[in-house]
Amino acid sequence: ARGELGFAEWTERMRSLLAKGASLRELPVDASDAVRVLEDPDADPTMRVGAALALSETGEPALAQQVRVVADACVSPKLRVALEAASAGDVEEEVVEAAQRELRMKMRVEPG
Repeated sequence: ARGELGFAEWTERMRSLLAKGASLRELPVDASDAVRVLEDPDADPTMRVGAALALSETGEPALAQQVRVVADACVSPKLRVALEAASAGDVEEEVVEAAQRELRMKMRVEPG
């Protein structure tokens, strides 16, 4: 999740997350970490979108393709839209918030 960061600062941090020498809370992060978060259906939507942004900014075609594959397979319509936007490197705060709201609604409806 974003913590105390504003949306613009968060997106910039996510875009540069996999750059050489970057870290998250002083821990180095690599592409395999981001892929794990992206592919985890139980991960927070904001974290999945952040991982998608980070992977899309690597310049690696295989990683960008992985983001698109996960987005296409996503059963959550609003999260799918957010992941697709992140794969293009352009996601808006309202789109991420809509994915969060969709998850909260689902959690209220589904028991356990």
